Amino acid sequence: MDSLKRKIADEDYILLIDGLNEAEFHKPDYGDTIVSFLTKMIGKFPSWLKLIVTVRTTLQEVAKLLPFHKIYLDKLDVNEAIDQDLQAYILHRIHSSPEIQNNISLNGKMDNTTFGKLSTHLKALSQGSYLYLKLTFDLIEKGYLVLKSSSYKVVPVSLAEVYLLQCNMKFPTQSSFERVLPLLNVAVASLHPMTDDQLYQAINAGNIDGNLEWEDFQQRMDNLSMFLIKRRDMTRMFVHPSFREWLIWREDGEKTKFLCDPRSGHTLLAFWFSRQENKLNRQQTIELGHHILKAHIFKVFGSV
Repeated sequence: MDSLKRKIADEDYILLIDGLNEAEFHKPDYGDTIVSFLTKMIGKFPSWLKLIVTVRTTLQEVAKLLPFHKIYLDKLDVNEAIDQDLQAYILHRIHSSPEIQNNISLNGKMDNTTFGKLSTHLKALSQGSYLYLKLTFDLIEKGYLVLKSSSYKVVPVSLAEVYLLQCNMKFPTQSSFERVLPLLNVAVASLHPMTDDQLYQAINAGNIDGNLEWEDFQQRMDNLSMFLIKRRDMTRMFVHPSFREWLIWREDGEKTKFLCDPRSGHTLLAFWFSRQENKLNRQQTIELGHHILKAHIFKVFGSV
């Protein structure tokens, strides 16, 4: 910070930290988190360095000590521009898709009254989330949701219900989900995106009765392709951070179906790192220690 203060910038700089609440999932067992570091150091920031931080509304408690001006992106009743933007997106999706028009028409008609009622209903449910609107319209466009009643009872009331519906369609039985569960456990526990080969090795690190066949592994990955998407570097990442969060944590009253077990994923990753043929580098050694700590492998044995 002292070196930053001595620097005189010709113009202001903006540092953006998106999804500050997500860092809490990987907070260290000791030392500063991003939030505690900012809380202590924000007063030492030079005047030319501006900070913009985003945080989930339901988790804004993590940022309560930061002395920032707040702008809410989900309070439709306070900011008319938010309502107008959501309305424009809804209008665009409906007008650009004959499939959506057909699946939301009541008795084959789509008049202004019907559109207005649907738009108001979706905006209220979205709470400012374009992701909710996008995924809901995707379901309508593909015919998974057909609105033939003005009560709109089939429409998911939250992003969590959208994810639940998607998983119910993709994994109709418990056994079909259990086939991909180890992969999801590893993915939620990993500190960074992994390639298919790395995921394959990590899954097999926990097998004692023979390895999973590569063809079987590929079939399971194909079933997860809409949730674990490939990046340009061929690693896999979750389609959205909120989906990862939904897999490992639910709010009170929400259904617990499709929950993952991060501890199991940490265990598999710890086994995988410990069985590498080559010597681990510094970063890999740190990751191994992290996964061992998070796995609590011997926790079930209790104190001796």
